[in-house]
Amino acid sequence: MTTTSVTYLASFGGGVVSFISPCVLPLVPAYLSVITGLDIAEVEGGSRRHLARIARDTGMFVAGFSVVFILLGLSATAVGVALRNHLLSCFEHAAWEQDPDVRRRLMTFVVVGGGPTGVEFAGSLAELVYGILPRDFPWLDPGEATIQLVEGSEAPLPPFHPRLQRAAAAALA
Repeated sequence: MTTTSVTYLASFGGGVVSFISPCVLPLVPAYLSVITGLDIAEVEGGSRRHLARIARDTGMFVAGFSVVFILLGLSATAVGVALRNHLLSCFEHAAWEQDPDVRRRLMTFVVVGGGPTGVEFAGSLAELVYGILPRDFPWLDPGEATIQLVEGSEAPLPPFHPRLQRAAAAALA
C-alpha cells in the first residue's frame, strides 16, 4: 500500500467520521423532518410504511452527506500532494542550478492570503525551508530562499485581536 493510497483511505475515513461528529448530530432531526416530510405524530404512529420511508430517506441523506465530506477530504489531499511535489521539484532544480539569479527565483515562494491558513502554510514552509531541507540539500544555502506572505489588510490574521496580529507578524518576520 502506497503513501497516497493510505492518505486517500484516511481522507475517506475522515469524511465518514466527520458525519457523526458532535457538530453535525444535533442537526440530524431537523434534516430528517425536512427530508421525510413527516411530522412527529406520523412518526409516533409507527406504521411500517412510515418507518420504511424514514429508513430509506435517512440512508440516502447519510450517504449523500458522507460522499460530500469524503470528496472534500480527497480533493484537499490531492491538492496537498501536488503542492508538496511542486515545492520539492523547485528545490531539486535549484540544487543543480549554476546561475544564482535563477536559483533564487526557484527558491522564492509567495503565499497569498494572510488569514489562518496562509499564516499556517507560510510557517510550515519556513520550517521546511530552514529546518528540514538543509539536511536533504546541504549544498543549497537556505538564506537564498525567500517566503513572502501577501495580505490585503494591514496585518496578518485580520479576524484576530491586534495583539495576536502583531505576534504573528513578528513570528513571520
